[in-house]
Amino acid sequence: MTRVLSDRLDSGETIEFRPGLLLAFRYLLFGAILTGLGGFLLLLGLKKIHEEGSYKSLAFPIFLTTAGLGSLVMVSRSRGRLLMDRTGVRARSRDPVLPWERIVGVQILPDAMNIKADDGRVIPLGALAGNYDACIELMNRRRQARA
Repeated sequence: MTRVLSDRLDSGETIEFRPGLLLAFRYLLFGAILTGLGGFLLLLGLKKIHEEGSYKSLAFPIFLTTAGLGSLVMVSRSRGRLLMDRTGVRARSRDPVLPWERIVGVQILPDAMNIKADDGRVIPLGALAGNYDACIELMNRRRQARA
């Protein structure tokens, strides 16, 4: 995949990496359902604690709520957009191109990638972007080639 994208860049094409709306919507829907269901079961479990005195009934509702909140956090992190071409990267088509030589760092987080410029500008790209792993590999290859 990376080789194909690299060939497209070398031919002068601009490649866009952005979060998939359907994937983000699925995370949102999944997170809302799990958080709501987990909260409801947690409320029922808290009532059961007063009757039985056991905390065992809270494990599954806490798991559901945590999984739902994790999905909602992923949706909130599905930010950014990246346009990559032969000369550099930019966040939007109307933004100036950040040349490969002026990129001072690429911070890879568990849920996002931040591209740092020498002027302090940061271009974020969330992990829900299509071909996210290929984008990271392409960034590393292009930066090493220019260094």
